[in-house]
Amino acid sequence: MVEKRTYVCNEIGVAWHNDADRVRIKDIKVYQENGTVLVWIGIDLHGGVLGIDEVFAYLTPEEAMTFSKAFERCAIAALKESS
Repeated sequence: MVEKRTYVCNEIGVAWHNDADRVRIKDIKVYQENGTVLVWIGIDLHGGVLGIDEVFAYLTPEEAMTFSKAFERCAIAALKESS
């Protein structure tokens, strides 16, 4: 059974949470805010000792669509490869 790690955030956005010890990326959130698409990443740089550092990027709608299309292409290729 695959553990569900994604959930809805900010009404139309999506978030991903990871509890694995050896993975440094702990949280990713993507949502719309004031005409931009906010990409938020929580990174554990210190093995849980100092908490999670946060990195933000504001993408234009066009930049977000470029990433969206790439995610879709990659997901389709991965699904084909895994079946």
